[in-house]
Amino acid sequence: MKIDTITSVVLASGLSKRFSEGPKLLAPFLGKPLCAHAIDAVIATPFMQKIAVVPADNHELRHLFEVKGFSLITNHNPSDGIGSSIALAVQTVANTKAAGMMIVLADMPFIKPAHFIALSDRISAGCATCINQNQQLPPVLFSREYFDKLQKIQGDKGAKRLLQQATTLVEIAITSKAAIDIDELKDITRHLYTQ
Repeated sequence: MKIDTITSVVLASGLSKRFSEGPKLLAPFLGKPLCAHAIDAVIATPFMQKIAVVPADNHELRHLFEVKGFSLITNHNPSDGIGSSIALAVQTVANTKAAGMMIVLADMPFIKPAHFIALSDRISAGCATCINQNQQLPPVLFSREYFDKLQKIQGDKGAKRLLQQATTLVEIAITSKAAIDIDELKDITRHLYTQ
């Protein structure tokens, strides 16, 4: 699947309940806000369209995405889980000519454009996901044939269930560094010097 036929969707509306010091995605990490690493990886990749799902009340976070050319989708009910953000995004993406949708998490600072390209190069249909130590994790690429099902998922496990049921699924191995996501304040310190 050509990367320029894919819409990227950065999920950035989570409640971050385990992060104890203010909005997690705005926390400084390696010289810039945590979410800026995902933003920069996406804008360095020639996606057809760039979308971010964001909360209604975090104006600084919304601005970070807007100034980089992202279209914003507001999740007014982030407590409904990650599935609600995916469903909102796919409602928009389904009305475009996108061949697929790349789901990216805003709290994974070591994901690079090469990971997106590797996923898109491996499929023409179906799904492609990253994997590390036998665990499937984002980024995840869903082809258009999955859009209807994605609009119906709920909670935090819906997309994972779709991957388990997929008839065509490609897994791309990534390093343990690339697989890092930041959940708690102590993760910021722990991974500052990750090589």
